[in-house]
Order: sequence, then structure tokens, then C-alpha cells
Amino acid sequence: MASVPEVNGPTVDPGVAEPVGSQSLAGTGPASRHGLFGRLMRAGVTSVGATILSHGTYVALLAAAHANATIASTISFLVGASFNYFVGRRITWGRKHRPHPIKETLPYLAVIAASGTLSIVVATVVQHVIGPMGLSDLRRTAVLELANICSYGVVFIFKFTLLDRLVFRHHEDHTPR
Repeated sequence: MASVPEVNGPTVDPGVAEPVGSQSLAGTGPASRHGLFGRLMRAGVTSVGATILSHGTYVALLAAAHANATIASTISFLVGASFNYFVGRRITWGRKHRPHPIKETLPYLAVIAASGTLSIVVATVVQHVIGPMGLSDLRRTAVLELANICSYGVVFIFKFTLLDRLVFRHHEDHTPR
């Protein structure tokens, strides 16, 4: 359905009870239209996309480029985190405005740095443990990828909670951004 402009006011979508892109009260804005469960599901979908990109990069760097697991994990994490930030902030939390560098971007980077550090530490530790085993490239890649996937599963809940409650929380003001 097309948006209909109001005279002297914001653009309104007839199917939505509030102005499109407005900052709204907690629990009533576009990002929270379906509540916590809706945001969790949308975060899950965007994380799947980020995970496909990240793990595709990781496996390619490990298998094709024979990269060190720490370097491969770092590069692939940055690829996925970039996708997740730009797509996730729009789809999951309904953010359409330019991000505020102090209130949004820096806290996001802190959350991502913490979760990325965990993933990189896991890859590094697992590589250290399996190094003396003399695994073939295929087995080395499979073991490192399995460890990476496991760490991402744990990190998802930690990251979603921090992003939802701290970074993209809904303020109780109507100031457009």
C-alpha cells in the first residue's frame, strides 16, 4: 500500500497507526510492532544472512587460501558484522535515519567487539588444540567451522539482548532522527 503524505506532517502509511519512521513510545514503534518475539525473529533472519556471508568467507579463506584460523575468523567476522549492522538495524529495529555515532554506532561496535573477540578466541584455541593432530585440510576446516558455528550460536543470544536493550532501545520521546 502506498504512503500518503499529510499536510504539514509526516508521511503516514494507511496500514500503520503511526507516522512512518517516527521515534515512538517503547513497544509501539515500527521496530516493536510485533514485540520482542518479532524483533528476535527478524534478528534471526538477518543473522542467518550475516552468518552465510561470514561462514562462506571463513571457509573460503581456510580451504582455498589456507589462511590462519585467527586471520580467517577476523576477516569473516568483519564481513558478517558489517552486513548485520546495516541490514539488521533497518529490518530488526526499524532504524532508517543516519546512525548517531555516540549513542548507536559506538555501543554497537562495543557489543560486536565483545562477541567477535569470543569467536576469534574460540577459533584460535581450537586451532591450537588441533594443530598437533596433523589433520588434513578438509578435516581441519570442518573442525574449525564447527567450533565457529557453535560459538556464533552462543553469541547470538548475548548480542541480541545487548543490542535490543542497550543499543537500539526505544526512547520515550517523539524526536525525529
